[in-house]
Parts: sequence; C-alpha cells; structure tokens
Amino acid sequence: MEDTLYDIYKLFVEGSLLDDLYDNTLFTAITISIVFGTFIICLLFYKNPFAFRTWFYKFKHWLMTMFTSGFLVGFLVGFITCLQKAGTEVMRNEKDPDQGTYFDQGGASFILFGIELFVFSCVLFFLFSIALRYISVIARKTPF
Repeated sequence: MEDTLYDIYKLFVEGSLLDDLYDNTLFTAITISIVFGTFIICLLFYKNPFAFRTWFYKFKHWLMTMFTSGFLVGFLVGFITCLQKAGTEVMRNEKDPDQGTYFDQGGASFILFGIELFVFSCVLFFLFSIALRYISVIARKTPF
C-alpha cells in the first residue's frame, strides 16, 4: 500500500519531502487519518446530532464545513506531522552526517504539503457529500 500511495503522492509532493515521508512510512497513516477524519466531519454535517439541525443545511454552511474539514484534517495533519518529525532530528545515515536529517526541507515545504492535503481533503469531502447527502432529512439537496 505504501508503494501505491508513493505513486499518488509523487504527483504533487516535492521530491525530498516525498522521500522522507516514504522512508518513515507515513503515507498510510496520513492518508487514513485524512480519509476517516473527512468522512466523520461529512457524516456529522449530514446526520447532524446537534440542536442547530433546522438551520445548518444551506450551501454556505456546506462550504464552511468543507473548508473547516480541509483545514483541520488536511492542512493540520500534514503540517504538524512534518513539524514533529523535523523536531526529532533523526539522521538519514548515521555513518554519513553530511546527508543531514529527515524533514530538513524547511517550513515552506511543510506549508505547501499542508495546502496540498487541504485540497485533497476538500475533494474527499465533496465525494463523501455525494454519497452521504441522501441520509439527511434537512440537507438532502446540499451542495446541489
């Protein structure tokens, strides 16, 4: 599974960050976190157990929930994972310290990775919305 996810992430992740994620086997963990987190937030939108069920169903609410899901699940998972791994400062090769440490690309690469996962989470939210909108009584016609 890690090799399949490597091929997918290779399309939009910078090369050295991609290798660091692969060497630390983080593709599966990040992908599962994003898929399940986005699904849960989408499920909460359509099967709303809270008291604001009667007014939280319009397109603007759906858009707000999608962007919140993308930020919380996509951006923060990717950015915080990279920051935590960078903080550990594990050497790439113990015998050759000139190769540096894992996740030494800098904050800009981590932010870009978080933005890419934000977009991935928003796309997943849209796909889950198509599947889950029929279980809702109020938001059945949201987003379209």
